[in-house]
Amino acid sequence: MFRRVDAMRFIRPAAKGRNKACFIACTDDDDQDVEAFVKFDRRCENGSNALIREAFSAFFAIDLGLPTPLPLLVEVGADFIDALVDDELKGQLRAGSRFGYGTVALPDGYNIIAPAKALRKDELQVAAEILAFDAAAMNPDRKAENPNLMDGPGGLAVIDHDLCFVIDELARALGIFPWRDGQMTNYCGPGKHIFWPFLNGSSVDLSEFKSRVEKMPATRFDDYAACIPPEWRKQDDVTGSIVDYMKQLHSNVDVFVREVLRALR
Repeated sequence: MFRRVDAMRFIRPAAKGRNKACFIACTDDDDQDVEAFVKFDRRCENGSNALIREAFSAFFAIDLGLPTPLPLLVEVGADFIDALVDDELKGQLRAGSRFGYGTVALPDGYNIIAPAKALRKDELQVAAEILAFDAAAMNPDRKAENPNLMDGPGGLAVIDHDLCFVIDELARALGIFPWRDGQMTNYCGPGKHIFWPFLNGSSVDLSEFKSRVEKMPATRFDDYAACIPPEWRKQDDVTGSIVDYMKQLHSNVDVFVREVLRALR
């Protein structure tokens, strides 16, 4: 599920973002060049758990057929670290995991979507599926003021999922999951999602979304977990709780989709 690459040359830091991502020139096992947008555990607010959440979200989005940059497992070696001029980054990479979570950098012409941009008619279907994905992943972070959504020559692309699948003790104890009655209001409603104003009251078809989830075996989520580097899995590792949650989502996808549609009426 990951394309593994080696970090070769630091290009520049990302223009903004609380997790201090970097653009890095990489090569894969076939000596193909790849420009990657990379996050490292010691630079993320939530440490390696942020990388785990990014990975699960990307794997799930791709399985759902949603537009998202392809995920990369970026290995940094001693030569790459020694060549860095940023002493803070150098120290963080020496102290942290040798693997970063990366995505293939989007081509020129992609920019963060403007909140006031009206969706074209041909974008409404993918917008509905993105909203459903965000509800399924319990993503609170696709709002107008911070959409984490790119728009460019190839259409929309969802990015930045380190706040997905935050399954705390209260959620586990009470089962506060999006398919439960009333919980969809956390993801569908005024100010809750950038696509809400365009989809509210519209005729939305989520049959393909539902079909894609149903066709996945529940063990697919164990496959996701098997791709997570062991060194990302610290004492507070969230991998197991995400797998358990995704299996419950899989079992309840019919109810989940009905709740999304009900919230959008």
